[in-house]
Amino acid sequence: MQVLKIDGDYLANTYIIEDNGQYLIVDTSHSINAINEVLRNKKLQILTQDTLRSTMHSSTSFSVFITHAHFDHIYYIEEWARAGVKIFMSKKAFYNMQNAKLNASFLHSSREFKIDMDSAVFVEDGENIKVGNVEFQVLKTAGHTDCSLSLLGNGMLFCGDLMFAEGYVGRTDLPTGDSAELKRSLFKIDRLSKPLKVYAGHGEPFEIKLKII
Repeated sequence: MQVLKIDGDYLANTYIIEDNGQYLIVDTSHSINAINEVLRNKKLQILTQDTLRSTMHSSTSFSVFITHAHFDHIYYIEEWARAGVKIFMSKKAFYNMQNAKLNASFLHSSREFKIDMDSAVFVEDGENIKVGNVEFQVLKTAGHTDCSLSLLGNGMLFCGDLMFAEGYVGRTDLPTGDSAELKRSLFKIDRLSKPLKVYAGHGEPFEIKLKII
């Protein structure tokens, strides 16, 4: 298994998780062409129309996981949906992204993001997503937004803007942010087995060895 980190637009990270010929893209801060350039340089399977439209049960497949619906993390989501990629996300994120206030694009240039509901696979806390031979658990980690999800598996946590290196946590002053919810989500992370490699929505990956609260 390998994880590739790409600095996307607006400094938001996109991650490519690959195992046994299957790929999961975490957040669509990058275009398909940009992802392909990275994969080509790494001599990995590039995304074609056939592989994009394949299912998680095929020998080679690509899917997307959205941590939350802020514009910097979903900037290219419509492009991925048009290509036929299945997009794992919370139902709240699906609706939040369609509102320029809730998706925080009003901070830059107001934009609504809309995809066909058939492109979305709604997931909830405790459900699993398999990538190759690795199984990830979906965790509800609200606080930064009310639609925030994280992925936990193989000693790794993909947490969006829940927290960052050096002990920083996601802001809660934007619409649907809630500091009490954020604290509950951090307590949930505290209860997980350590050490834990954390891949945040911004900045470099870091490791949690002890409790954070």
